[in-house]
Amino acid sequence: MLAIAQPSSPRGAARRRPVAPPRGLASQSLAARRRSRCSTVRVVVALALTFALIVLVVNAVTYLGSVLRAEHSIDVTADAAPASTVRADDRPSPSTYIVQPGDTLWTIAGAIAPHTDRRATVDRLAQRNGGPSIEAGQRLALE
Repeated sequence: MLAIAQPSSPRGAARRRPVAPPRGLASQSLAARRRSRCSTVRVVVALALTFALIVLVVNAVTYLGSVLRAEHSIDVTADAAPASTVRADDRPSPSTYIVQPGDTLWTIAGAIAPHTDRRATVDRLAQRNGGPSIEAGQRLALE
């Protein structure tokens, strides 16, 4: 067997300790720094897209809600039929309302007195018009 001779250090010379790699950005390779920066950009872009999506959904829900409320709102002076088919003596006065399909005393009370207690308004409407039952086309006395 052959013995391999190790170079010996001069006597008294201190042996070198292995140097630990420095910490922080300076020690990272260029590729590692790019990966870190790229992942940060991805997180920021993902957060921005999430925020934009939330704003879009909230606006869509708000718009649809306002459209649906407008479809179900009641015009107190509205006629049941177009003006061309209603004679002048058949038109409701401002103190009457012609019930439309889907109307209830509750929705009518909300339309004629939006800032008061609806229960009291419903009771007054029911008393003036012969009870709580209403039908489409019926004339309600509002005063």
